[in-house]
Amino acid sequence: MSPVLWQKIAPGLSAGRVQSVGMAMIVEREQERLTFCSSNYWDLTSHLIGTNSTLPHIPAQLQSLNGVRVASSKDFNGTTGTLIKSEKQKQPVHHLTEESAKELEMVFSNPQTKWTVLEVLATSRNNAPPSPFITSTLQQEANKALGWSVSDTMRMAQQLYEAGHISYMRTDSTHLSAESQAALSALVLNKYGPTQLGSGASPKTKQKSKNAQEAHEAIRPALLEGGRFTTPALLEGQLPAQAVALYDLIYRRTVASFMVPQKVNFTTVHVEAQQGDTMARFKTTGRVVIDPGFTQEWGTATEDTMLPSNLLIEGGSVECDSVDAISHDTQPPPRYTEASFVKQLESLGVGRPSTYASVVATLRNRGYVGSPIKADESSSQPKNVATGSAISAQRAAGGA
Repeated sequence: MSPVLWQKIAPGLSAGRVQSVGMAMIVEREQERLTFCSSNYWDLTSHLIGTNSTLPHIPAQLQSLNGVRVASSKDFNGTTGTLIKSEKQKQPVHHLTEESAKELEMVFSNPQTKWTVLEVLATSRNNAPPSPFITSTLQQEANKALGWSVSDTMRMAQQLYEAGHISYMRTDSTHLSAESQAALSALVLNKYGPTQLGSGASPKTKQKSKNAQEAHEAIRPALLEGGRFTTPALLEGQLPAQAVALYDLIYRRTVASFMVPQKVNFTTVHVEAQQGDTMARFKTTGRVVIDPGFTQEWGTATEDTMLPSNLLIEGGSVECDSVDAISHDTQPPPRYTEASFVKQLESLGVGRPSTYASVVATLRNRGYVGSPIKADESSSQPKNVATGSAISAQRAAGGA
């Protein structure tokens, strides 16, 4: 294809198989953004007064009005930005405008409004630990967590591999050797105790790619004599800061994959507000972590939000401090970051993880997408190219 482009369009162009699909993805996304039609919708947030609570007010969002569900962001077409027609849905939807929302704000702000707890639902969820890194997930996580480009990530991973600090970094297998599993078991037992040791065989750690090469392991820290891993702290001062940062990411991800799931309890409370003939249903949710599990190592835990006792009694009355009408505008599909671009390529089964870095670099260097990499730009400091129009079409779809 490339020689055809040189003859028909301009010299210096290229159209590799993976590159062409990737470019088509970017152009299609840019076209979606250009044709997107934003819609405005409103909702209400009530601020309930809790007793025995560390929070002064408990926010609750409007769910339905007189038995009819109120439109939220999920009711708008993600491509056109318009409200999905009610006849295509299983139930009607009430689209609140500014005028109707302001009117309801006044109605439910009336001190005579009766607020009653209708239903209290308790559920629990186990959040499985992430699988060890493969090439594509390492690229995505380094882009999100460290702000690195795909090329910078692979360059730094190559240095770590050549120095003997990590396993081979071009792999699409989440498999871990028996020796690695034994080292991980010992590490978790010693650091967190037997209750935090997982099986390492959760759904997320199973083989995902049909074409994965079993001969390769997942990307993990290298095993030292005695069957142990080097901790990131021991590499500080021996390696550049960027190398230590990437090693730390790989180390924590590998250890977390061998820990138990995070266990979380949720309490969902539905509250009814009645003023005359107008009834509205609001919802609020509390969240309490019962067992942090793998998040102790991976670091994705969030704070608990415990609901006050007066909201946990079905049929009980509660007081409301205020009601606010809030405006929302639907947003166009976001431009790809390098992380989301790689993730989409992988989900479509396009190319292999080892090709993604070169594909992104080619698209940038040839000026097909935004923020091209300059030849004289120093690579000693990873560049943050994941924001703004980092991946936007330059030569098609009207991109600039």
